[in-house]
Amino acid sequence: MISPEIHLEGSQPGLSQTMVQAVSESFAALAGQAGGVRFAPQVTFLYGGPSFDTLDYFGAAFIGLVVFFLVFVVTIVAFLRERGQGTLERLMASPLRRGEIVLGYMLGFTVLALVQAVEVLAFCLLILHVHNAGNVGLIFLLEALMAIAAVNLGIFLSMFARTEFQAVQFIPLVIVPQVLLSGIIFPISTEPGPLTVLSRVLPLTYAVEGMRNIMIKGADISWSSLQLDLGVVLGFCLLVILASAATLRRRIA
Repeated sequence: MISPEIHLEGSQPGLSQTMVQAVSESFAALAGQAGGVRFAPQVTFLYGGPSFDTLDYFGAAFIGLVVFFLVFVVTIVAFLRERGQGTLERLMASPLRRGEIVLGYMLGFTVLALVQAVEVLAFCLLILHVHNAGNVGLIFLLEALMAIAAVNLGIFLSMFARTEFQAVQFIPLVIVPQVLLSGIIFPISTEPGPLTVLSRVLPLTYAVEGMRNIMIKGADISWSSLQLDLGVVLGFCLLVILASAATLRRRIA
């Protein structure tokens, strides 16, 4: 019996399974031609393992996407409804300072966003049983940053809409390009050059890469690639916080 060693990178479980199956079939055909010599390939994985599957690959990505999408939609619609019902005007007439109103809105929506982040993470890990080779705290940190960014992006864009119908028009403009170009469905390496450049300026691209690095590769904070992912998402988060605070303060004034 011959036991050839096969080493797989393993960060794409679906591709790894296909390769293992193809190699096994090739050795089976070779065994038939070699007069009954048995081949028992020994497969080792750099990341993941034989128990990881396609659900783990897409599940890690969809944690960031679902949180970003849900929080963004809820925030932009809810904040516009607040304005339509006159809540913002009543707060302006109260003794509260303008800065306190701005901070209150942000913190209120952020708390709800973090609750949703916990629910999505718990559902994926406990109900769907998505494998996780890394630190849950790092997953939540990345998820929380995306949730906070979605809150403030929703507040910022809601200032440019007068009705809920107008607000809903922002959803495909914000969500669809990120779903298609962030590497969730198609690897970024397969995209044409201009789209690859566009992919690299989308925050969800780095959130998806970070989630997969943590959950499939077991990355920790010492990894330079994860530091880049966290840094870009944090930078985007701070940018939209400043933008939403400026537009909200201008609206109140």
